[in-house]
Amino acid sequence: LNDLADRPPRALQQGAVLDLGGNRVRHLDTPHVPHCWEVRVLFEEVTGTLLCGDLFTQLGKGPALTSHAIIEPAKEAEAAFKATCLTPTTGATIRSLADLQPTVLGVMHGSSYNGNCASALRDLASVYDEMHAAAE
Repeated sequence: LNDLADRPPRALQQGAVLDLGGNRVRHLDTPHVPHCWEVRVLFEEVTGTLLCGDLFTQLGKGPALTSHAIIEPAKEAEAAFKATCLTPTTGATIRSLADLQPTVLGVMHGSSYNGNCASALRDLASVYDEMHAAAE
């Protein structure tokens, strides 16, 4: 990266905010949620958009944005791929994202969501808590 940039890269620390000229993006580490240890999400503070990466992955085609429930489609994708690390802290990590009270969930694989985002995050956390308990 240093060979291609005009200045050294700046690593973002947990909770760091990057001002993008009218938008403020907060960096949040979410180790192993949903999978690898270096996972993170970004929370755009002005619009309340949580760029949640692989959380809420969905199969098939859907609209770009929906207010319809996204838990069942996420459960179907998890059953198909089994991509999420089921740890004792998976649910708690997702619940901490609900505390941000996002207004939009920017989903990487599937429809983004503009319903009750905090509730959807808490529901997803409960799904993973149940899956973790069943796996023990």
